[in-house]
Amino acid sequence: MLEKLNLEEFRKYKEEQQQLLGRLDEEEKALIENGNYNEEDFLKKGIEQLSELQSRLLSYDLSDISFEEWKDNCKYLTELTLVLNHKVWQHHETKPQFSELYEKLWEQTEQYAMENLKGDELDYFCEITD
Repeated sequence: MLEKLNLEEFRKYKEEQQQLLGRLDEEEKALIENGNYNEEDFLKKGIEQLSELQSRLLSYDLSDISFEEWKDNCKYLTELTLVLNHKVWQHHETKPQFSELYEKLWEQTEQYAMENLKGDELDYFCEITD
């Protein structure tokens, strides 16, 4: 079983990815300005670095991250609810155990939204998920 990654650690990985992308962007600009730019080599290097970071991140259980990261954003929370509902029906006949899991997650997400969203955000959520 994979070790769970908490939200703080996940955000550190996210920040590391943003920094890496920024460094790659700056490096690409410098190489182009100096006339030393080889697109194939640059892309290969960038893909290797991003893949290494992704491999480290995916060595953890990330099952709680999407909710924790999205729960304070009404639109993301709404989209997460829609995706979970879609997954319930997608696996309903072929993989009932997955369907049951997605249904529990959908119920928890919808309950959270109904209890925590207010005003226009709640109206948006209800209109989109109805």
